[in-house]
Amino acid sequence: MVRLATRSNLFPGISPMVHYSVVWLDVSTGIIFLSSTELHTWVMDASTEMKREVLLACSATVLSLLARRPTTSIWDRQQLWQRFHGACSSLVQVDILQAALLLLDAASLADASPLDSAAFAGDLLTQTLVLVEDESLDSRVRRSILLRFIDVLRTLRRLEEDRLIRLSNQLVHQATTLWVPADQCEALCAAACLYVYYAQVHIQTKADAALRDTERALDCWEQAFATARRVAIVAERVHLLLDVYRASMYMIAVLRRLSFAHLVLDELRGQHCCCVAQVQQLVRRYGWSAHAQPLRLAWARMMRLSALDESPAEPSPES
Repeated sequence: MVRLATRSNLFPGISPMVHYSVVWLDVSTGIIFLSSTELHTWVMDASTEMKREVLLACSATVLSLLARRPTTSIWDRQQLWQRFHGACSSLVQVDILQAALLLLDAASLADASPLDSAAFAGDLLTQTLVLVEDESLDSRVRRSILLRFIDVLRTLRRLEEDRLIRLSNQLVHQATTLWVPADQCEALCAAACLYVYYAQVHIQTKADAALRDTERALDCWEQAFATARRVAIVAERVHLLLDVYRASMYMIAVLRRLSFAHLVLDELRGQHCCCVAQVQQLVRRYGWSAHAQPLRLAWARMMRLSALDESPAEPSPES
């Protein structure tokens, strides 16, 4: 039995400004069918906030069904993916950040399902990359997408390695184009940690690839450090040096366990000391006056990190 689901019973969190949404729900199977024509017509007439609200709910609901029914028939799954693409494509026009995050979630889901091909997961990632390449977007929006993208790349198990590396390299390029220094530093540090992760994965089977990964990790970190040094000439921006320092602590802890990486490790340690020296210069310049509170906090955290005996955890955007 198929019925037209009201917005209130399908999406309880959405205000009932429209009596019916253009979502068909098969009660017996829980499968959603979206009429592309009706959806397009409805989106053209709705307000921006209403578009965002319903399209986001439609996309998320379809993904939820895909996750809960991993063994459904291939035909049903294809229908769900078509409906997801229809809703997500419309969502791009009103909320590109949420659309990109949904595409990344979809890529992770497709990679984990035996009914979806690894190439399909890669296509979803490529679509996301196209969105983040728009340099007219707000820097923080692009940074948020890049950080989530990097997290998803860690979880993929079936994507072919060449495509994975190409995507990673493209992410690094996009990180360097972020015009806000803090966003650029954070994205580049995350990329450096991603390459260190790749080196750990490759160490058992591909020594050449592992060495390449460590060199790329160092290159990303050095770019982040260069950006931080350029702008952290005032106490208020010294937190950028702390972010870079934290990333270097994690990288050193990992590279220490990789016997082949001693040259990269030595260079990283040298730059690591330069990071501390930069903060020391700021300390001498500003002293411990009241306006330099960010400097005091950064110095205290830096000293606490350097005193740790155990290997520090990987830095996260929330830390």
